[in-house]
Amino acid sequence: MVDAGVGLSQEIAVDANDGVAAPALAGTAARTVEVEGGRVRLNVLEAGSGTPLLLLHGAPQNHLEWRELLPRFAATHHVICPDLRGAGWSDAPRRGYDRGRLAADVLDLLDALGIRRTAIIAHDWSALVSFDIAIRHPDRVSALVALSAPDPFVRVDARAMALMRSGWFMPLVPLPVVGERFVSRGRQLVLRPMLASAGGEVPNSEIYRRLLRNPARAHALSLLYRHTIMPSLVGLMTGRRRPTRLEVPTLVLMGGRDPAAALLRMRRTSAEVRELRHEIVPRAGHFLVDEVPDEVFDRAAAFLDVRSTDRRG
Repeated sequence: MVDAGVGLSQEIAVDANDGVAAPALAGTAARTVEVEGGRVRLNVLEAGSGTPLLLLHGAPQNHLEWRELLPRFAATHHVICPDLRGAGWSDAPRRGYDRGRLAADVLDLLDALGIRRTAIIAHDWSALVSFDIAIRHPDRVSALVALSAPDPFVRVDARAMALMRSGWFMPLVPLPVVGERFVSRGRQLVLRPMLASAGGEVPNSEIYRRLLRNPARAHALSLLYRHTIMPSLVGLMTGRRRPTRLEVPTLVLMGGRDPAAALLRMRRTSAEVRELRHEIVPRAGHFLVDEVPDEVFDRAAAFLDVRSTDRRG
């Protein structure tokens, strides 16, 4: 646990190929945590004390996505904010980017920190992985806030075609060799739509681009699209392996300008669900944390305050 009033005085050491130092965030402490039996090292920021709260970023971002909200949540929670496998200043191995392994990374992280149960706020693809954890390991998750990602009970219809129109780059990124070259070389034009928010580009876009010039990180992003993001989209479209039960109280928060918001208006399969709420932020797009941080904080904090009742961690 970390005193929210203490600043981080040293930059995190990074691989020489990255050439980018992690900005120091006041009120946080950084550590390296090993997962997958010590084979992969994750860069993890912590702040605050109290009930555990795990903040998980989307793609192609890293922990900097939470730069503004991390200290605000740390006023009332013990916040854990990692760079997930392949992102930020964590290791970028050449394997392990399927949903099962990514979920195992999160559980390994919690085990290494001695955290039995936590609330989770997750954006984009990490929200999909968090649903897997909440469904398969409900004892580890007190509450879940999923940002810019649908719940797994959606019965997709023709309105989902809007997703394909806006995500024209999605079939390119997973391509072997070709995909990572689009991501890492030249003007990195494929990253422009990936980082486009309702108000322009998301903050820290230049840092995200510079990190992805590292071939290992570009390869990791390509594998993430190949083994998690695209298969998840196909699975949603085809209805394969839909769960039938969700015990963890869950809030799905989506921007009204996000094409994926159409999914919230579709029918759902019958399932045994403890609590599943859907809310739309009308003026926001896909990058809720960057575009409307106050809205995300207010809605998530209100939801978690009532439901995260396990104070033991």
